[in-house]
Amino acid sequence: MEKNLRELKAFLRHPLAIRSLIAGFLYLLMLTRVFGLLDIEPSFLLDVTLKINPDLFFDRIAKQVAYGRDNYLLFHLIDYLFIIFFYPLLRILASRLFSGKVWPIIAVVAGVADLLENLCIDISLLLYPQQISGFALMVSWLIPLKFLSISIVLVTAIIWLLLRKKPLGRS
Repeated sequence: MEKNLRELKAFLRHPLAIRSLIAGFLYLLMLTRVFGLLDIEPSFLLDVTLKINPDLFFDRIAKQVAYGRDNYLLFHLIDYLFIIFFYPLLRILASRLFSGKVWPIIAVVAGVADLLENLCIDISLLLYPQQISGFALMVSWLIPLKFLSISIVLVTAIIWLLLRKKPLGRS
């Protein structure tokens, strides 16, 4: 029991581990829509739609408003917390694995794209029925940029780790 307590204390001294657990938990909340408590129609989600045009954007905004925009706004509240925890971790991963400044910048671009995308969607939900076409255009570019940036960092990190000759943690 005492050994387990020491191991737990050692684990809690690692802020990256705690941040990772929090980011994972927030992702689980979003994935399950807070364990089914948020009544959000998955087909109306904008955040995961890679190919979106202004007509589809405003159609989904209208459906979210009719279906219950408050649930979507609560969903985004969790997503904002996720942004705070996940993207700094992605930047740290990129800066630790790769030399140079390009990889961490790509991780930051993903986080900024996600943040701006959420803001455009939330403002559009709150201003409905007013339609701001600039927000729809921004979201149509930000969502693919977000996923492309995340993919570049994560896929490159996985390839780098698989091709690495020395095991991690050893010099």
